[in-house]
Amino acid sequence: MSSITSMPSRILCVDDRVSSLEVRRAMLTKLGYDVLLASDPDSALAIMDKVDVDLVVLDYSFPGDMSGEDLAHQLRERNPELPLIMLSGYPDLPASARQSVDALIIKGAGGPSDLLNAISAHLPRGRQAESVPPVDARNQQLIRHPEELVAPARKLQTDQEKTP
Repeated sequence: MSSITSMPSRILCVDDRVSSLEVRRAMLTKLGYDVLLASDPDSALAIMDKVDVDLVVLDYSFPGDMSGEDLAHQLRERNPELPLIMLSGYPDLPASARQSVDALIIKGAGGPSDLLNAISAHLPRGRQAESVPPVDARNQQLIRHPEELVAPARKLQTDQEKTP
């Protein structure tokens, strides 16, 4: 008799700050998600052409011509049902940006629990990894071991500072 194992949810994180991406990857991977990273909208679209994802977490502001809102519109054209969560350091986003995504999280306002709650709320049913604990348990895990999340980003930043 074979058992059916559900695959962990695949989340694409898009942000031009590599250290932010590394922290998100460490946090989400530790919690059982399959995490892909893109540092710009074009890379995110290229990934979406090759791989199916269950949810996208994207930043609002990117250098260059394409904003997070523009990326959200392009992702919606490709897959109208794909859940999109936007992160922003700007609390006064235009209404059009807020309407382009399923959830908006203001960076620094609520901590990792806001992002984790939004991910849990917007993932398609049946795509949650069995190993992912409930949000309250995840928050406790993050509170007890925050250095495990920050260390990879600190190492990356130190490595980047050493590179000429």
